[in-house]
Amino acid sequence: LKKSAFFDLHANQIVPSPDGKPTTIARLWFKSADRSAYERVVFDPSGKADENALNLWRGFPIIPKEGDWSLLRDHIEENVCLGDKTEYKWLLAWIAQIFQVPEKKLGSAVVIGGEKGTGKSKLAEWLSFLLKQYAKTVSQAQHVTGNFNAHMEQCLLLVAEEAFWAGSKQDEGALKHLITGKTITLERKGIDPVQIDNFTRLLVISNNDWIVPATVDERRFFVLKISSKHQRDTKYFAAIDEQMKNGGAEAMLHDLLELDISNVDLRNPPKTQWLIDQIEEGLSDVQAWIREMLLEGCLPHHDEKDYWGSRVSTQGYIMNDSKITVIDTGIVYESFVNFCRITRFHKPACKAKFGREIKRIIPELNKTRVKENGKRVYKYEFPSLSEVVGDFCSYTGIYLFDEIDRASCKPIIRLPI
Repeated sequence: LKKSAFFDLHANQIVPSPDGKPTTIARLWFKSADRSAYERVVFDPSGKADENALNLWRGFPIIPKEGDWSLLRDHIEENVCLGDKTEYKWLLAWIAQIFQVPEKKLGSAVVIGGEKGTGKSKLAEWLSFLLKQYAKTVSQAQHVTGNFNAHMEQCLLLVAEEAFWAGSKQDEGALKHLITGKTITLERKGIDPVQIDNFTRLLVISNNDWIVPATVDERRFFVLKISSKHQRDTKYFAAIDEQMKNGGAEAMLHDLLELDISNVDLRNPPKTQWLIDQIEEGLSDVQAWIREMLLEGCLPHHDEKDYWGSRVSTQGYIMNDSKITVIDTGIVYESFVNFCRITRFHKPACKAKFGREIKRIIPELNKTRVKENGKRVYKYEFPSLSEVVGDFCSYTGIYLFDEIDRASCKPIIRLPI
């Protein structure tokens, strides 16, 4: 608020000045030696801002008190975490850390997927109640990663409902920086952007199959899929709300503040099956092509013209499970390009990038040059099918078959070829 605007706002409040002359209350306050003055405005949940800073942190608005919040607690354990004790312990510790050490976020985010009407938002609703003005809810990805993000200024918890970033490389970087970055750029309309400390924890809720851009080396996302056991069970959720409104919220805060989280590694969430699903949805073009090849036991083939308009068939190139499979590099790349054309990958990797990535995933892959019909041609020498499956599983964490030797990642039972 500009000085002139401040004076205009209070222009109708006339009071006597020390010399008896009438003046506005705004001008009287502005000239007073007793008024508070600050050099800057900060949001510091530690409460340790220096005396020259106006700290917008006012503490948690709810007073903790012993009581009963067992219905919401059970919902979190049995439905959100599907009864998994390890995942439940980690999630509860992640929540508790927001209240115990609000000024220190640890670079992980919680994602809850599932069908409509299953209570995905119930936890977020009551966390927002406990945090009041320090919790914000948005429904579009641009409100999380886009410009004009003034709502992030005093934010400890950002709940993103039905917002997703799958497939957007531009938003992916901004999203991951929000989760792990120590500072963020705050931008208001008509005001120059400023750097502020980043205390925001992210809780994502969605019905989509592909919610977040999880990569094969992902360590940020704790992904859960809620049970449908109480889908559209209005009495069940009404009972939770009734208990929380009658002392349950205060009891929840009390227990969260008392919870021992010292032995929980909040920087590294448990790797759930639903995280693996997100990784699988977000595979790169080369990774997705290799996955298709392994599931089919042969080069993916499609009865269409290839990238250049020719019809070089990739049929018949079956991956051998007992010896090396040798295939012309051009045939392999054509299979990859055609695969990209009928899937979501509209701009396939160039030959050089394709070669680098396939070698990174399959280290035992050899590229050789041989003489055929008087010409020198390049060939890929693929290891046995089980070895390639093992390489893929080790690299991505994705197990393609029902029975896997977890030590070697090799399939015990494979699809028929």
